[in-house]
Amino acid sequence: MEGVHTLESACHPIPKGKEPTPHARSKDTFLTILYVTVDDFCQSHPPKRKPGPHPPLCASELITLSLFARWSRFASERDFYRYAQTNLTDAFPSLPERSQFNRLVRSHTELIEAFLLHLVALLEVRKRP
Repeated sequence: MEGVHTLESACHPIPKGKEPTPHARSKDTFLTILYVTVDDFCQSHPPKRKPGPHPPLCASELITLSLFARWSRFASERDFYRYAQTNLTDAFPSLPERSQFNRLVRSHTELIEAFLLHLVALLEVRKRP
């Protein structure tokens, strides 16, 4: 489809014969929309910077992945992480090891909860006539 950009195709051309299936395109679209929404929120609510080295994922990437892990078909954190390592490293090349990812999610709980409240408010506004 011309004019359609996915997380992967925005940066890297997709080789002929490796085009995503309609199911994969809908996941890419969902992740892209989720990431843009989360990133807009994070720009207006910058996370508190903790001392030490920068984490491998920015807050927007971390929140996007943590929400995707909960909203999709994954049976466990391990199941999601295997999927992410296999299918999402083009979009999230700095995906840390599973234990570090889980620590990062726990350390960003307040920001994740604030984003979810923001998302509910956005959906409520759209629901009203």
